[in-house]
Amino acid sequence: MVALFLAYIILLIPVMGFFEHPHFHVDRYSLISSVCLSLLIAYGIIHIKREYFQKLIVSLILVIGVLGWLTVNQIKVWNNSESLFTHMIATLENDPYQQDIYWRLGKYQYENGKIGSAIINFEKTLAFNPYHQASNRFLAIIEYENGNLIKVIHHLKNLLKENPDDIDVHLLLSQMFTKLNKEKEASYHMDRANISRQ
Repeated sequence: MVALFLAYIILLIPVMGFFEHPHFHVDRYSLISSVCLSLLIAYGIIHIKREYFQKLIVSLILVIGVLGWLTVNQIKVWNNSESLFTHMIATLENDPYQQDIYWRLGKYQYENGKIGSAIINFEKTLAFNPYHQASNRFLAIIEYENGNLIKVIHHLKNLLKENPDDIDVHLLLSQMFTKLNKEKEASYHMDRANISRQ
């Protein structure tokens, strides 16, 4: 029993956040260490008295039945990333964390060709945080593909609010202003890119 407990602790140590900062825990971390718990349960089943064995089997069948029912319900929610994110947004209601789910949903939709829906979700993210990096980047790409350079510039400028020395963004802005024949603005961003390189 002591050896099993020590093995459990040793398997947990790498995923307890001591070596990863910031620590982001996920449920899959419990899979390896839970083998120890499975061994403990197996040991208990093997050594149980005969008079309790039938009750144990009935209890296990009930537990497995309940877990099976919960799994079926969860599959409806997590059929794919889009269904999961949509469910999470509905569940979170007005929680600020919605912004993170909206942009992830937008990214999934963009990657799967649902551009209109992706734009809506990126814009919902920007309603929470106008300078959200990923949403502004995706919207800049989409607007560039649509040929709307004014909106591309708007999203690129939003990116600079968080990181004013981003060389790539300054270079892109310089290119956009050049295409619009705005040489003064193009030169300004090219100069900023060169300064940031130094």
